Amino acid sequence: GMSTEKQVQTFVGINEKQTKVSSSLMWDLYPSILEKDDIKVRISLTVKDLNIRDENSALYGTISYDSAPYSRKGSKITLESICTSLKSENIFSVINGILGKNEIKDTKDEVKYNIIKTYFDVIQKLNPEHWNRNEKTKNLLRSNQGIGALIKLLKVILKYLDDKAVFASL
Repeated sequence: GMSTEKQVQTFVGINEKQTKVSSSLMWDLYPSILEKDDIKVRISLTVKDLNIRDENSALYGTISYDSAPYSRKGSKITLESICTSLKSENIFSVINGILGKNEIKDTKDEVKYNIIKTYFDVIQKLNPEHWNRNEKTKNLLRSNQGIGALIKLLKVILKYLDDKAVFASL
C-alpha cells in the first residue's frame, strides 16, 4: 500500500543503513517468530531453560542473551554458541533416535533438557575449580569454544551409550 516514492525511500534506507542482526539475538527471537515445533525454537527454549530453571545447575545464569533476566558474573557462554552447537551436532535428533528405539516419548523436550543439564552438571562436579573460574581467559570449559567441544563430546557419548544399549536397560 506504499507509494512508489515511499517504496524507493524505504529500499534505499534499508540498504544504506542495514546492520546485520546478531546470531544470538536471532536465537533469542526464534521462539517469537517461528512455529513452536521448529527445531530452532525448541533448541532456543531448552537452552534458555538451562539458564534460568535450576539455581543448582551448572549452566544456571551462565548463558548470555538479550532477554536473559539475570546472569552470573564471569565467563559467559553466548546463546548463539550453545544453540548452534546443539543444532549442528543434531543433539535433539540423536536423543530422539535413542528415545524412539526405547519407546520413550518426549513431547516437551524435557528429556533433552535433563540430559544436557545432567551432562554439564557432571562436568562442573568433576572439575569445579576450573568450571567456576570467573576470568574468561582462564576458563576453557565455560567458553564458547569449550561448550562447542563439550557438545561434540556429548554426541559421541550418547551414541556410545546407545550402541551399548544402556538406555534400553533403564
